Amino acid sequence: MKGDRRKQFFIFVILVSLILVIYNLEHIQTVASDGAHNIFTTKTKHQYTIPPDLEQYPESKCYSNPVADQFDSVKLDSVQTLQHIEDMCSGYTDQDFASCPVPNVVHLIPGKSFKFHHYLNIVAIKKIIKPEHIYVHGEIFPFDSQFFMKAVQEFNLELVVSRTFSTIYRNITLFHGEHKADILRMEALLKYGGIYLDMDAYPIKSFKRFMNDEFSIGYQNQEEEYGLNNGIMIGKKCSRFLLRWFRQYKYFNPDHWDEHSVTLPLKLYHKDPSYVKAYGKELLSWWYQDVNKLPMFKPYIPEEWADVYAVHSFYRSLKDTVVDFDTVKTIGNSFGHYARYVLYDGPPM
Repeated sequence: MKGDRRKQFFIFVILVSLILVIYNLEHIQTVASDGAHNIFTTKTKHQYTIPPDLEQYPESKCYSNPVADQFDSVKLDSVQTLQHIEDMCSGYTDQDFASCPVPNVVHLIPGKSFKFHHYLNIVAIKKIIKPEHIYVHGEIFPFDSQFFMKAVQEFNLELVVSRTFSTIYRNITLFHGEHKADILRMEALLKYGGIYLDMDAYPIKSFKRFMNDEFSIGYQNQEEEYGLNNGIMIGKKCSRFLLRWFRQYKYFNPDHWDEHSVTLPLKLYHKDPSYVKAYGKELLSWWYQDVNKLPMFKPYIPEEWADVYAVHSFYRSLKDTVVDFDTVKTIGNSFGHYARYVLYDGPPM
């Protein structure tokens, strides 16, 4: 009896595995047939174009192409990745940093789900930042989301496969996807340069004012001097402050939720503020437990947004709130005002 049950269990496992494989293949085929730029079609169907503002600069110094680089990057572990970045950046001079602007490209790292408010961010990025490329990094992509597929097809998103890892450096285990995303966003900016935005960090105005600075980041709750928020970062390839911060992940403690992502960079900034500009309201990252105090979910007051270029909304604090193309037409807070501006050409913030 026990032997029969074991056989039945193994047969069940095999059948489930086959079903999952078929399911994933169907998603891949659907994406490919629709002309989306996924990991199988990007190399052959997408012609990489040099951002116009970088045509006069050598690629190795000012910018790189993540789509072409991904097939080598996925093979590296954390130690090898850090060494690769160190080697790549070792030859940079003050003149290199002075002459290269920030590439006008945006890097995004979506989670397992992709909802309406994430799609809204893609529309806003195209409308306000007008990047030459939008790179979506991840081990897997939410192909089962209608909003993700809509964004891929409408806005020519370029999917970049990230390396798969569950430990870093001294075999430190990463228990949370957010901690892996913290590392991947830093790797992306160091290797390629550009703008990183969390999926709920929304652009309000053009980022042109930041594009000649080596690295820009915003305070999280500036009045409390709590930290620097990594949900909005703008940097040149090989940014020196970012590299100094990235090296500290060798001492990462998974039990401290935001030590390396928020509080540590502020300590590094206080110790040596060279090569970085820390902004307050311009890159707005103010978090409160009370949702009604979060800037995006307060009543819209134009004067409060006059100096804001981007806002980290902390949308997840809304928990079960559902928004869509119809409901945003009547939402009375700042988020509703913003959505109507982005989607329906309403008044700007």
